Amino acid sequence: IYSVIAHHEKYFKFIKTFKNKIPIFLIDRIDQPRIYIDHKNISKKFNKDFFDYIFKADLPISYDDQDVFPLSPLPIRKIKDFEKKEKIYDFSFIGKFGVRERKDRDELIEFIKENFSNSKIIDTTKKKNRISHEEMSNILCQTKINISPSGVVWDSYRHMELVNNGSPILIPKNKECKVIEPEFKDMENCITYDTQLLEGEWRLTNKKELLNKLTKCLNNDELLDKIYFNYKNFVEKYHLRINRSKYVCDIIKQKTK
Repeated sequence: IYSVIAHHEKYFKFIKTFKNKIPIFLIDRIDQPRIYIDHKNISKKFNKDFFDYIFKADLPISYDDQDVFPLSPLPIRKIKDFEKKEKIYDFSFIGKFGVRERKDRDELIEFIKENFSNSKIIDTTKKKNRISHEEMSNILCQTKINISPSGVVWDSYRHMELVNNGSPILIPKNKECKVIEPEFKDMENCITYDTQLLEGEWRLTNKKELLNKLTKCLNNDELLDKIYFNYKNFVEKYHLRINRSKYVCDIIKQKTK
């Protein structure tokens, strides 16, 4: 089993000695945004044909290969206990706005700021704005809907990590990344916003529909509680690290028996 993240020539040379003797698995967790535009080269660093099987995080929905398996969404270790607090913000987001992040992140945050003034947005691109983990958790636990936008790619650690703050999440609808099922479901275990790939950039779309949907959610605490409860069950049942480990082990056992 060879990891892209642990890449070093000496390890690769060692792995090569087993070629055609035992199955070789590649685990690729590296963000690869360009693959959704051109996925001729499914492995960013290596010749795909060297490996017998690949587990890949950024895997286009349209890519069909029985020897390449999805690895997203990124799981979390466990669901932590958190202190329930009064919800004083409509939305919160604490993160960077760099050149690597997708365009729809910027557009979504601007949309939120324009339409929901009672929101907490902290741009941590500048060091002076960075806050402690305790301060961040305090803000997120006081928020009705926490924002989990796209980063470099659709998948984000926030999609699962924000379950630890007791509120439903707003995430981009997945239109490109093959994931381990079941997927997120809008208004059931999350709230989604629409995006579209335009001239190589992911852009925020259907803003009027989004505004109506978010206003409806904010005015219905019972609905927000229901979405969060389903979100928590969804993460606990399918997207803890133990679930992902079992998924990987089961496939390895199946392919090596």
